[in-house]
Amino acid sequence: AAFVDFAGHVLALEDGSGAFCEVLHDLFKERAARGETLESVESALREKLRSIRPFESIVVLMSHPSPELRAISLSEVNKFPFLADLGELSQRLLDVGGGGDSASALATARRCAALLSVSKLDFAPESEHLPKAFSRVLHIIAHNFPHDSFSNVIHQAAVRCMGT
Repeated sequence: AAFVDFAGHVLALEDGSGAFCEVLHDLFKERAARGETLESVESALREKLRSIRPFESIVVLMSHPSPELRAISLSEVNKFPFLADLGELSQRLLDVGGGGDSASALATARRCAALLSVSKLDFAPESEHLPKAFSRVLHIIAHNFPHDSFSNVIHQAAVRCMGT
């Protein structure tokens, strides 16, 4: 009961950065490794993290031109898999990557960032989403970007990230 109370206090201190949630998650994992089941703490942690990082904000961050913001979001998705279903997330990022008629530099940068983020998602090797996502990334690159050195860079990065 003491840890449950402690967890409640830590979550109450959360300022929106996710730092308190991350610390609490690490402590929770340690206790879970010792066989303790703390479903109420896990549930409260999930709820708090989902309120801090709603699904749409994850999509926006993972399609942001800033590599640092994309890396932070990707690490959150990998550390807290309950934040976003990888199949749904990859679909939304592919929609961002393949959509848009805008040829502005910012729109193009967001589309490229979304495709690179899909390429970096940590799919399980047996995942049904991996081949679909990879195929669609290559299709989007081939049909939506001019055939120049820029599209070659995106293509090579996607292939390298997906480990093929």
